Amino acid sequence: MNRPCEQRGAALIIGLVLLMVMTLLAVSTMSTANLELMMAGNAQYKEIAFQLAEAGIEEIIVDVRDGLVEIPAYEEPCRQPELTHDTTRMAGTKLSPGDIGIRTRICGLGESDLSTGNSGGVIVADYAELRSTGTTVPRNARSTQRQGLYRIRNQSPEQQDTRTGESAQTP
Repeated sequence: MNRPCEQRGAALIIGLVLLMVMTLLAVSTMSTANLELMMAGNAQYKEIAFQLAEAGIEEIIVDVRDGLVEIPAYEEPCRQPELTHDTTRMAGTKLSPGDIGIRTRICGLGESDLSTGNSGGVIVADYAELRSTGTTVPRNARSTQRQGLYRIRNQSPEQQDTRTGESAQTP
């Protein structure tokens, strides 16, 4: 049996060193977990911004189809004003309407005559590029999507004559 005066306290020092190593390991693990949580949140906000941009594209396609928005004439560069959209119905439980935004722009790329021997009128195709940007305020995530739009419309001979400036002739 050892007497108290011969003990040097090595077990205490080894225990303190092991406790310090475990504390550093725990702090490092917590820091890594916090960073991974932030990265997952950023990915989620980026996905929300992407979905908002896609929703803006879909909304403007519906507006063109329903005649609420016209495809503008071609101009380079596109100077059409951006349209902002009501995001009240798109806000979820995590984000309020003030935290998200959608801006869209429709740029006309021209038109072409598709009539080939059609006596019932002139078939015209309008080309446009749609641009939509979805944003989320909390993490400043932004996603911009572009999509082409091709709309076919029928023009009567009278509309064709006013477009070209020629007089209407009936056989």
